[in-house]
Amino acid sequence: VFDDPHNIFLHQAVTGGVPFVLAFIGLVVLAAWVGFKRIKQTKDLFTVAVFSGLVSLLAMACFNPFSIPNYLLLAFFLSILIVNEPASQEINENSKRFAKVLRIGAGVLGTLIIVVSILFFSSELLFYSGAKEYNRGQIQKSLNLLKLSIKANPYQEFSRIYIAAGSIRLGLNEKIIEERISQAINLHPHRASAFAISSNLYYLWFYQTGQTVHLDSAILNIKQSIAKDPYFMRRYGRLGYYYLLKGQTQQALAYIKTELSFEPQYLPAWLLLAKVYQFEGEKEQAILALKKASNLSPENKELKILINMAEKATEIKQVLIPGGIFPDIME
Repeated sequence: VFDDPHNIFLHQAVTGGVPFVLAFIGLVVLAAWVGFKRIKQTKDLFTVAVFSGLVSLLAMACFNPFSIPNYLLLAFFLSILIVNEPASQEINENSKRFAKVLRIGAGVLGTLIIVVSILFFSSELLFYSGAKEYNRGQIQKSLNLLKLSIKANPYQEFSRIYIAAGSIRLGLNEKIIEERISQAINLHPHRASAFAISSNLYYLWFYQTGQTVHLDSAILNIKQSIAKDPYFMRRYGRLGYYYLLKGQTQQALAYIKTELSFEPQYLPAWLLLAKVYQFEGEKEQAILALKKASNLSPENKELKILINMAEKATEIKQVLIPGGIFPDIME
């Protein structure tokens, strides 16, 4: 299960429903029909260029993610093909009336597209500024910008995620935080990444407060994420680390080893495995995991020093083994 289908038509169907994708397909077909008819009648090179651009863009969109700037380009191609139909003396009165209605409708649609585009663009800029302030530690200022971003575009998912994280860092009322976490994931409640991000937010909450109830929520959400997409291996390692924080080393080992069975070249997972063995007092196993990590990064002198210290130590718990997950709200 992947969070982005890499196909614009499938993506519209999943996010907007069947009626929406049918309307979208109808708009594309209308623009293509008007453009093809104009090319056949006038041999206009500009129309040929726009028509070719539309076909190329849609072909690309059938196999790749489609970003907001691409939607603006798509809107431009569609509006040019639909609105710019030249009048002809040979067409009958019904065709003229149809063309007039078509132009009025296209004009209204074009105006709406321009307004929505401005709002989308403003929302993106506000989100960027809000995220920047969040990373600088200016949380209240960040929240103010992110709230404006949502007013411009209520479907700005990332703004809602950062608002939830900012609310946690400010230590707001628990009810407000829970509500904002729900708002952050409810835009796409069936996506694996939504549960992963929810887990990250609960882990941040645990990191800020030390309350294990939030760690339990982080575990529950990351498990739901894995159930929806069992092939995102880094989530297994994160779940293993959460169990390590709870002192449940057998569960931690199982999930970290699952991650390594698919990604044996992932150095942080080997460090995390060494940390679990250290917690259990398994010196030889911890050293073996450290050596695996060192083999992946032979130029890392700190790892060689760490291995030497571990081999000389009477108790492996005396050695400070790095390994852990910083509370990053995004994946």
